[in-house]
Amino acid sequence: MLDAYLSLKKIERLLSMKKFIDALAVILCFLALLVVQALAQQLPADATTLSLKDYDISQFITSSGSTPNNIIKLDNNEEIILACVKGKTREQLQADGIEFVESQIKLLKTWRVLHEDNDILKTSFPILGTNETTQLRDHSVAAVPAISQQLRPDILRFIAVLDSIGRADNAYTILFSYVLDDLVWDRFEEKGLLRKREITTKMPFWAGVIW
Repeated sequence: MLDAYLSLKKIERLLSMKKFIDALAVILCFLALLVVQALAQQLPADATTLSLKDYDISQFITSSGSTPNNIIKLDNNEEIILACVKGKTREQLQADGIEFVESQIKLLKTWRVLHEDNDILKTSFPILGTNETTQLRDHSVAAVPAISQQLRPDILRFIAVLDSIGRADNAYTILFSYVLDDLVWDRFEEKGLLRKREITTKMPFWAGVIW
């Protein structure tokens, strides 16, 4: 484990990685903009027939114990969360046959997976249906040629550095698990694009993002 850590640190020193990481961050920002575009559309077309169990919930968070996902899975919270993607009043939830008690709503609001504005309850994190994810993939496929050409020199240099320390076979793993899933997210926080994952008095249970 220590050898692997030291090797990764050597990679950071050998590469002038800030420019490289920023370029990768641009890609993720681009994808994030596509997500925002998709969220501006209607409720996912398949949400009326699916339950939240049919979705994968991802989390990039620090927690003080439990996680938002654990709270969402309690009782019929998943049903409430999915129903409130576009916003509903308590009366509308009841009219739709969705059972709840006020303590459930309070718990979901306390855990910041549901928020309330003028008596409208709305899900606090993005939920994308099949149509939206298909759209995002199509947009991504169209954008890949230009972005990949821009990144190609840096990625080849990255692989060359790995090869110099005998880790060329680990290029894919290191690029995605260490650079994309770690360093790039750190850059997002440094640039203020994401809140820092710090537990505070205002956010005592978890900090970060879920989707």
